[in-house]
Amino acid sequence: MSKSAVFLEMNDSRSYYRKIIRRKGFKGEECEVLVHKVMLIAEIKAIIEQNEWTQSEAAKKLGVAQPRVAELNRICIDKFSTDLLIRYLYRLNRLVAVVISEPEKENQERSNRLTP
Repeated sequence: MSKSAVFLEMNDSRSYYRKIIRRKGFKGEECEVLVHKVMLIAEIKAIIEQNEWTQSEAAKKLGVAQPRVAELNRICIDKFSTDLLIRYLYRLNRLVAVVISEPEKENQERSNRLTP
């Protein structure tokens, strides 16, 4: 898969997660933080599924107890910090790349309307 295809897929995932999180009442920066945590967790889950690891096998790879993997599977966002999720991905031989961009115009306009 080309880099541009991966970037488009990532943007689709981000938009999808953002919509779900907004429906739950989160907005602005809090929403964005949650979106990124969900994306990191989704990547960890995908790696575990691709390798067909049991929770116990995944726990060994991550250097954690099996219940932590169960929390990842249930997407318990509040149980994991962003830096811990990045550490888990590193243990799975993945590096996290950060892309900084301006908000999409639609999101920026909505944000401006919400701010007094």
